[in-house]
Amino acid sequence: MTNINNLGNILNKENKENETPDFSNVTYHIMEQVDQVVSLEKFRDSVFVNREEERRYILDHLSFVPHEILFIYGPKSSGKTTMMDFIYENEMDDIYETRKINLRGLLLSNYESFINIFFKDVLIKIKSDEVEEKRAYKIPFFQLDIKIKKKLEQKELDPFEIMEYELMKIKQSGKKPVIIIDEIQKLSDIYFEKERKLINEFFNFFIRITKELHLAHVIILSSDSYFLHSLWDEANLSATSEAYKINHLGYAEVVTWLHSKKFNDSEIEYIWNNIGGASHQITRIIHAKESGRSIEKKVNFIIDSFLGDIRKTYYQKIIDHDKASFLSVLKEMSENGSAQYCGQISIEILEIMMHQDLWFYDLNMNFIEPNSPVIIFSIKKFLEELSLLSKDPLI
Repeated sequence: MTNINNLGNILNKENKENETPDFSNVTYHIMEQVDQVVSLEKFRDSVFVNREEERRYILDHLSFVPHEILFIYGPKSSGKTTMMDFIYENEMDDIYETRKINLRGLLLSNYESFINIFFKDVLIKIKSDEVEEKRAYKIPFFQLDIKIKKKLEQKELDPFEIMEYELMKIKQSGKKPVIIIDEIQKLSDIYFEKERKLINEFFNFFIRITKELHLAHVIILSSDSYFLHSLWDEANLSATSEAYKINHLGYAEVVTWLHSKKFNDSEIEYIWNNIGGASHQITRIIHAKESGRSIEKKVNFIIDSFLGDIRKTYYQKIIDHDKASFLSVLKEMSENGSAQYCGQISIEILEIMMHQDLWFYDLNMNFIEPNSPVIIFSIKKFLEELSLLSKDPLI
């Protein structure tokens, strides 16, 4: 087996001969090519890039009577959470009463932790002549009496029946109830009872309050495309749900953002051609420029970082599976930017690459693509390395 630590040295000669060209004397005047108006807004001490089309889609969805679950999905770090937070904090008016929670980073391991995270106690009233404080318990959705909370802990009450009752109260008050849950896959390994998975109970509940009762809007966000792929198939959610993709930033958005950061036309064109609209990677390049470091070196560093991830994953996890099919998919990605998924690779490989954040599965289009546009260049370099190491005709 080839030592993966030495692979980076194989193309040293070729890399020196193909170093990034100097774009400093090239002028593209790319702002003249952009006919889309893109606005930049300050949000949480950072820049929020427009997303007008996506924001309008979600607000239009909320304006209708609830009838289906809305899944917000897309490649990792494409801006799903930031965009939803912006809408929630700035564009949902008083007619909505929203219950929102982000499960990222929270420890969820069993039913008890689910109750403790979703049901939080808050002080509601204290009288000086009382010995004990009167407390209520509050989840991001509802505020409950302590007695109800204890019955939930003891499983004497069904939390979903309580949620439905509280949503009814919100609607009767003249408000439109909205539930937003980010990173819901964190609930996937919790059991409500021995035979009842919590995630399944949640989606049964969501279907009831949207499609059946038209009671509340439900918006689900997740960066785990393998989880969504499995859930979509197992629960047959296509009949009760809609999946809306939030992609990386478009060309006009990248141009506007980078011009605001004093990048010139040639720098912007170089970044777009190598990084695309991956906002996280663009932010890293902005920081490099502001620190006086080379843009080209930062781009190459990002490409090589993903190349290292692909090498490690291939030699440690993929090589013992059907590597021929895997490499065939990589070649299709390197040529077309994506690959149609039709069972040509095993579920195990698909799961590995998604969990490594290297691939993304598109629910609507049924294809797999790199999680970030820059990974295309990493894939090409990896295939070039293998072509020097192997006589395999596939390579």
